[in-house]
Amino acid sequence: RTGTSGIQRFGASLWSGDIGANWQSLRSHYVAQSNMSFSGVDYYGSDVGGFYRDAFEGADYDELYSRWFAAACLTDIPLRPHTMNLGNKYETAPDRTGDKASNLRNLKQRYRSHRSKSHITNNAID
Repeated sequence: RTGTSGIQRFGASLWSGDIGANWQSLRSHYVAQSNMSFSGVDYYGSDVGGFYRDAFEGADYDELYSRWFAAACLTDIPLRPHTMNLGNKYETAPDRTGDKASNLRNLKQRYRSHRSKSHITNNAID
């Protein structure tokens, strides 16, 4: 979550910290991610769905989660469905919250774009 000028040369990964579960936090995160990328810090992510789920105001948390999940599938940092979950009050798994079919499609798309030659040919040695 922290760094200083020059951190990009080390390939460090950062995330947006413990943010609220709301549309404003989602928007703010991707503005911050764009700015980090412009600064040379390419590895930047967030807690999918927001860390503070109690901050969510509205009726459709599933939509927020699935949109956040879809956007996070396009980032370099591995997906991080994570929350402050005292007493296991909130579900974080993409197969148990949000639009499950959408989450699965986005997850498959993420890994479809990460295939290597050895994966495609099933041959690790050329």
